[in-house]
Amino acid sequence: MKQFKIKYDVEVYEDSYSQGELNHVNYYNGVFEVNSNSVKEAVKEFFDNELYFDINFDYMELIQDDNLNRFTYSVLCDNDNQEVTQDEDIYKQWLNDEVLLYSNQISFNVYEVVETEIKEIK
Repeated sequence: MKQFKIKYDVEVYEDSYSQGELNHVNYYNGVFEVNSNSVKEAVKEFFDNELYFDINFDYMELIQDDNLNRFTYSVLCDNDNQEVTQDEDIYKQWLNDEVLLYSNQISFNVYEVVETEIKEIK
């Protein structure tokens, strides 16, 4: 098993089907640590046990900039920050512009924690 550290930021916006993202309404961030066999398993654990959202890896985007690998992913939620799926009535209401939902724009970095040998402290 390897130890991973995931540093994340989440920007939350009101979301209208016809107008897209509207007002910025919330922001939160944190660090999640997990022991896992792979980066993919660590990310799945992060979504399951820290954010409490499902993840479809096909929709996750990797941004590579200045040797920094940052992943982004978006989750549509209701007023209670519960993930909304396409088969729910509230999703259908959102499609008809009857309700606003919330877009959670998640960005995160994954680091592998490796112990180093310390030969000299001074």
